[in-house]
Amino acid sequence: MAQATIVRRTLPDNIPEHIMRRLMGTSADTRAPWETYQRDPLAGCSPELQAEIAEYSQKHHGKTSGQNVEELCRQKELTRNSVKDYKFYRQDELTTEEGKKGRVLHCLEFLRMLEKIRPAYLSANVRKGLTGLAVYHPQDVLNQETGVIERVDWQYVCACQVPYMWEYSVLHIDPRTGLPLNEKQRGWRTVLLRLIQSGHVTEQQALEVFGEAIGQASRRYREQLFFWRNRKEMEGQERE
Repeated sequence: MAQATIVRRTLPDNIPEHIMRRLMGTSADTRAPWETYQRDPLAGCSPELQAEIAEYSQKHHGKTSGQNVEELCRQKELTRNSVKDYKFYRQDELTTEEGKKGRVLHCLEFLRMLEKIRPAYLSANVRKGLTGLAVYHPQDVLNQETGVIERVDWQYVCACQVPYMWEYSVLHIDPRTGLPLNEKQRGWRTVLLRLIQSGHVTEQQALEVFGEAIGQASRRYREQLFFWRNRKEMEGQERE
């Protein structure tokens, strides 16, 4: 795959100061960001308001009563019991980082391997370490607004981790409730599973190009593939 050439140009010498700061932010100043803030936060406040602010700043919470502590413990116990049904099956497997790195791939290497199966595209717009993945797979798609079936060539798949992708995903957990929040790392096996379940890649194609998932951390990935492979039979059993 051809590599993009990045050309970086320096700013002109005669560029105005306010324009340079808009382009470069605090990197255009040798001072620390907090050293550039000169405005007094109390400027413009009346003497009465300043006195109230000074008095309020001296107030601190004292020790609470034993009744409040007991009520807090009771509410925490109720919260833990109420969220049990919302936790993932074997959630501990998704929160530990042990063994999740596996075979680390650069996102462009993952893209190169995927393009052995079908054309793919990674967006240059990166937000919070993620970028969008799309594949060229012409399909008839129902337009939700017009109700008309349209032929769509490029299909959006999901977001991918950049620049380096672990093999398996790891979740962030809310420390208060123990419920999953979002992904700390999105593994390329997760993206691959999404491609398979969306019909863009077959399980056999994924196996030939990306290899077999091995190790203890692969259990969940292989389990999801098993359920997907046998979904029709399992759906029939559930109806019976």
